[in-house]
Amino acid sequence: MALLELDRLSKSFVTRRGPAVVALADVSLTVRPGEILVLLGPSGSGKTTTLRLIAGLESPSSGEVRMDGRSMTQVPPDQRGVAMVFQDQPLFSHLSTRENLALPLRLQKKSANEIAVAVSQIAEVLRLESLLDCPSSSLSGGEHRRVALGMAMLKQPRVLLLDEPWVHLDPRLRSDLRHELRLLQRRRGFTVLLVTHDREEAMALGDRLAVLHRGSLLQVGTPLDVYQQPGHAVVADGMGRYPVNWLRGRWRHDGASVHFVADDLPSWALPAPAHASPEALHPDRRVLLGLRPESLRPIPYLGSPEFALRGTVEAVENLGVESLLRCRSETVLWTARVESGRETTVGQNVTLGFDPAEVLWFDAATSQRLSHSSVR
Repeated sequence: MALLELDRLSKSFVTRRGPAVVALADVSLTVRPGEILVLLGPSGSGKTTTLRLIAGLESPSSGEVRMDGRSMTQVPPDQRGVAMVFQDQPLFSHLSTRENLALPLRLQKKSANEIAVAVSQIAEVLRLESLLDCPSSSLSGGEHRRVALGMAMLKQPRVLLLDEPWVHLDPRLRSDLRHELRLLQRRRGFTVLLVTHDREEAMALGDRLAVLHRGSLLQVGTPLDVYQQPGHAVVADGMGRYPVNWLRGRWRHDGASVHFVADDLPSWALPAPAHASPEALHPDRRVLLGLRPESLRPIPYLGSPEFALRGTVEAVENLGVESLLRCRSETVLWTARVESGRETTVGQNVTLGFDPAEVLWFDAATSQRLSHSSVR
């Protein structure tokens, strides 16, 4: 295992027309020995570029990659102790599964007996025993990716880089492969940096998450911390299973009290968070309020809860164990996630109650979190 450090790493690509494209901008990040750190972000956020810089497949425009305190700037890719698995990792189609797995060991000049033992062990872990003598061209997508992962493991890397290795696979197989990776990582103790745009995969696998957006590092933390305490609106929107409900508005100061008033819902006001700073509650500040679908809980359309939104159900999406309700309140469309089995129908009036501690508050101009202490 290795301590991996990115120190103010940047990468720009020169284009024939127009200015250079900035793929990564001044990113500093530490990956601890033996941990799985997940780079999470949409396409174009700089995830793959980061992996290629670590592997030595690209040279940084500025900044440095270090392993165990040693600069990798002048170290060739094959001497960095890094193994990388790409989205569509190629195998040698004319070779069998056994022969593909043995290739890294042959390059290491291992003996025939050592190769046979190592291949047998990795095949057992990855459930490839029955496929060892099959030509790699006959493998399914999931089998292909397991072989690619096994080849990377047999290189005995100090750092394993995974670039969305299970994209396009069905959910059950992805879940199985995540479990296998975690078992392998615990047994062998190597450091893993995994790239994904799948928030559920990131939450399930990562010891910590690093959220990238347009080449910038927005936040690093444990999956639970990043979910519960997003420091940026982009992070909040990327961490839930479904997009956040957003409202833009302003603070209304009424003597000693301060309320949030939404632009598109002027008849509704919400008390400001109790622990927000005076600066955060400045009357000229534009505010972005976020409520995740799971924070909205339909209750009978009776009474007037202190923290609630009233609306009419426009659509019900049954997803099995849960359902999504699309509810309109004046001109605003809300999404609420509820357990299936509730008798909710289109056209029904509902009240969506919520805990004010689950409201996410951001500056509308910068998208930065207003007050971390006001949420959970």
